[in-house]
Amino acid sequence: MRQSSSAVAAVIMSLWTLGIAGCGCKHEPDRHPVVVRLEGFDDRPAIDVHIIARNAAESARWENYSMSSYWRPGDLTREGIGDAKYVMHFGPDKPTTQSFSPKSDPKEWQRLWAKWEGQHATQLFILAFLPGNPSQPFEDRPGNLDPRRRVLPLDRCRWNANQQTIRCVLKSDSIEVLTPPK
Repeated sequence: MRQSSSAVAAVIMSLWTLGIAGCGCKHEPDRHPVVVRLEGFDDRPAIDVHIIARNAAESARWENYSMSSYWRPGDLTREGIGDAKYVMHFGPDKPTTQSFSPKSDPKEWQRLWAKWEGQHATQLFILAFLPGNPSQPFEDRPGNLDPRRRVLPLDRCRWNANQQTIRCVLKSDSIEVLTPPK
């Protein structure tokens, strides 16, 4: 009986130590390149993708904000973020794969990440103006339930590598994240 008590105590002590020490990962925001590719379109419609990052206090608002309103011309929320977003334009004369990375646009990469880090951003938002199906318009839903919005953590412990590239596919009815966080 005494041996089993010692074994249980050793297991509890090990779990407690792991709980305090954690995984050895430092929970802090990390920069992530984003690659977006069109897939499954017969033609190449005009689609805009906005990439923004927000802090914990602002994230709830952005997770619940109507994507239909966001993409409406003159939307004050969209206009209010000004130049704190990276914009990708897809269309007939545009590449079908685009990226936001230190290699594709070094100055804009540096400027935006410095701004987002200064605002203590913890979440990355990928927002897309998708054509969808005209007979079945999109229904506004919160967070990732809205197929036009993807919300991803910037916490480096949630990714397999520092600055892991986030790869996405734009379909007519959704944004699919090919490299989801752990």
